[in-house]
Amino acid sequence: MRAHPRAAATVAALTCLLAAGCAAPGGTGAEPAAIAASTPAPTPTPTAQTFELSGSISVTALLRVPTGPGCLVSRSDYGGGYDDMEPGAQVTVTDASGDIVATGNLDEGHFIKTTAIPERDDSAVGDAPMMPDVDIDDDAAWDAAWSAYMTASDEYNERLESAPMVDVDYGVCGYDFTIAGIPDEDFLSVEVAHRGKVTYSRADLEASDWAIALTL
Repeated sequence: MRAHPRAAATVAALTCLLAAGCAAPGGTGAEPAAIAASTPAPTPTPTAQTFELSGSISVTALLRVPTGPGCLVSRSDYGGGYDDMEPGAQVTVTDASGDIVATGNLDEGHFIKTTAIPERDDSAVGDAPMMPDVDIDDDAAWDAAWSAYMTASDEYNERLESAPMVDVDYGVCGYDFTIAGIPDEDFLSVEVAHRGKVTYSRADLEASDWAIALTL
């Protein structure tokens, strides 16, 4: 039986397509690949620009510089009012609407020497005496303890007065911080702990190379 001419043409066309394409009349046979290659790639979504802020804050209360890393002093040495200034305290960055856009933390801190003050060298004098804990209702025990304390204090003061003078370094405690991922805003505010916001314009931050210095 002879196949119908139209059916034979259909079979030929399908065979041609399965064999990776046929040439159109007058074509080369490579046109489907050329069409695929000319399809434009999807446009990538632009990445929002962010910045990194570096800063420092110094507590201007003058302190005796200790040995060792960090600010190894009791916070009460500041004279009160600085209990929130400690390693790890949070630093927040907010935009013009007051929304928090980035956060960071203070580092362990360091001392910045500012002056040297002559003092008696107490390193070989020993610790100053302390009044013992005595029941104040026991008059005899209280009188004895007070007498011993005053005698020890007089002896300590005599040793201290005869000690040589040395220059003792004093300075302020400073903390550094670095905050990444800050968005591009016209105005940004920075606050350390709960010390109040300090606002900077985008132009100011650019001029300072995104570095700020704060003091208390």
